[in-house]
Amino acid sequence: MEMDEIRDHWDSLAKKHGLDLKSTTKTPTIKQLEISALARAISKTKDAAKTRNILEVGCGNGHNIFALSRLFPDYSFHGLDYSEEMIKLANRIKVESPSRNVKFDVADVLELANNNAVENEYNLVFTDRLLINLNSWKIQQQGLVQLLSRVKKGGHLLIIENFLDAYGNQNYLRELIGLRARTPDPYNKFIDEAKLESFAC
Repeated sequence: MEMDEIRDHWDSLAKKHGLDLKSTTKTPTIKQLEISALARAISKTKDAAKTRNILEVGCGNGHNIFALSRLFPDYSFHGLDYSEEMIKLANRIKVESPSRNVKFDVADVLELANNNAVENEYNLVFTDRLLINLNSWKIQQQGLVQLLSRVKKGGHLLIIENFLDAYGNQNYLRELIGLRARTPDPYNKFIDEAKLESFAC
């Protein structure tokens, strides 16, 4: 799928499911696991900095940020998404359940440096199945560069993404117990872990 089509896909899900988790995630179980993993990571990266700010790029309608802001009330959270419909929903949730330490803005991961809403640096920047919505490894690398540019010195970049090898292993196990192998959605480009490791080095 082309990038505009991928954005249209997420806009349509936002319009269809609204504030519901289904706007961004097919099952609540995986969301609980993701939030738990993010919370553990934040706990491990706590430092003595007076200003503690966290950026999620690809925040959808805000479920990660609202859950994490309750767990870490001393941090400020900034959510970005390139779907204007998703950000409208996140701001609706914020109005209905006021949170002083969260904010949301429309932004494209490929253009963070050119967006005045984005601060220069954050203690922790994370994604949750964002990079797989970029339709080539070349564009995914551009996204990673933009994400890294927002991490303060000594800060952290955390990504929860889908990887080709893990997906292949999952399908192998599915077939062992008589389930059909799955194929990635057309709007996803799963990441080659070896390429990511090479990029990181």
